[in-house]
Amino acid sequence: MRFDFIEPFVLSTMGVLDKVVRCAVTQGTISLVNDKAVAGDITIIIHLENYPRSGIIVSMDNTTALNICRTMNSESLDTLSPFSGDTLAELANMIAGNAVSALNDLGFTFKVSPPYLASAACIVQEVSGSEILQVPLYTTCGEITVNAILGGNGNEDRQH
Repeated sequence: MRFDFIEPFVLSTMGVLDKVVRCAVTQGTISLVNDKAVAGDITIIIHLENYPRSGIIVSMDNTTALNICRTMNSESLDTLSPFSGDTLAELANMIAGNAVSALNDLGFTFKVSPPYLASAACIVQEVSGSEILQVPLYTTCGEITVNAILGGNGNEDRQH
């Protein structure tokens, strides 16, 4: 994955959290980490089609996920439910849609797969042996991390 693909996902995540979830957002320090550093009770994977082993993983703990679901659903929730998973998947759809739109405006042509919630075992398989650019986002709802899997075939080109 090219570095310039990552910023639209980070900015999109920040924008969606600010506008939709109404969480104030501050970006933390970007770091390059190994596959063991991707963690979170809740993880959402967004694959970039045509770019093998590249994608975005948005991760957070259960408390942050619960806070987001409470706000998005305007409900008082005590625990996460299957409906909460749908809410978080919709959040990821908004993030992916905004990021792809921004990238297409820059002349890149690609699509993303539908975002999906993933288990810890699935995450291990997804990121095994990868380098990951990790961007922590500190919000009033809790910490969210945007993890960019730096795979790819090296043939990412702008449309001419």
